[in-house]
Amino acid sequence: MIKQNFTLRDIEQITGIQSATLRMWKKRYGILQPRKVQAKKLYYDVDDLKYLLNIKILTDHGYRISQVLEMDIDEVHDKIHSLTLQRSNAYDGQLSNELLTAIIDLNESNLEHAYFRSIEIFGFKNAMKKILLPLLVHLGDLWMTDAIHVLQEHFYSHFLRQKLMMATDILPPVSGESSVLMFLPELELHDISLLFLNYLFRDAGTKTLYLGQSVPYSDLRMILANQGIDAAVFNIIYTGNLDLHQGMMPKIISAFPDVRFIMTASGATRGSFSKLAQKKKLNNLELYDNMDEIENKVLPELSKSHSNTLT
Repeated sequence: MIKQNFTLRDIEQITGIQSATLRMWKKRYGILQPRKVQAKKLYYDVDDLKYLLNIKILTDHGYRISQVLEMDIDEVHDKIHSLTLQRSNAYDGQLSNELLTAIIDLNESNLEHAYFRSIEIFGFKNAMKKILLPLLVHLGDLWMTDAIHVLQEHFYSHFLRQKLMMATDILPPVSGESSVLMFLPELELHDISLLFLNYLFRDAGTKTLYLGQSVPYSDLRMILANQGIDAAVFNIIYTGNLDLHQGMMPKIISAFPDVRFIMTASGATRGSFSKLAQKKKLNNLELYDNMDEIENKVLPELSKSHSNTLT
């Protein structure tokens, strides 16, 4: 079942409103009254959560809490809508809250509406970087603390995946003999950031071969041997399969010394691969912390290299 009851800690984590502030509002204004008491814990419902997200949007933009509480719900929605139409970076958090409200409610229509307003205000690439992808990370954090249900995270992931595929599909085709391979190693499934990288490469005029999730190592070796690959971009997120990747990836990388292997990973995963690269002398393995580093450092080099091969 989708989570319908939230503790004060859940509310704090999702809205970003400090618990001390919430308690003060409850005492002074009488809002956020618990709907359920269980095992001496107070619980609040989805309507409370959505209302507080709306309050957060307006108070972040200069409205006093007392002013907001004088508005009816339609007036609150009208104020939020008018704020969204203004083109300013100050509305990142507001749009994120609107998206988050739609995700919590599993409301695809409202999610579409907030998505297209994000695109209208910031453009596709900037909306992805500033709002849509960071929100996915935030949802992951909320899921790990049990503040939301995993179905809500899946709902948004599937939505983003569709939008990235559609945006990539309408880009003009890129020709050329060589290409950049985009893949996730065997058993890796989190491909949203890789889909966005694929879009960025294609938008920059670099030919890519996108294989997506969980590419078997035997197939990966065959593709690298036969498809004229200049570089291979991949990431590893799930640490539960780290032993498999540490055993197989060095063999693949050393077998194709002319291919640039470009990997993103964070924390312990990146550190362990860095040690492995030194130990096994994997000079063609490049390690990066995040997608931005690849976009800023690697993409210009590969795009220039690709344009040179075409001329």
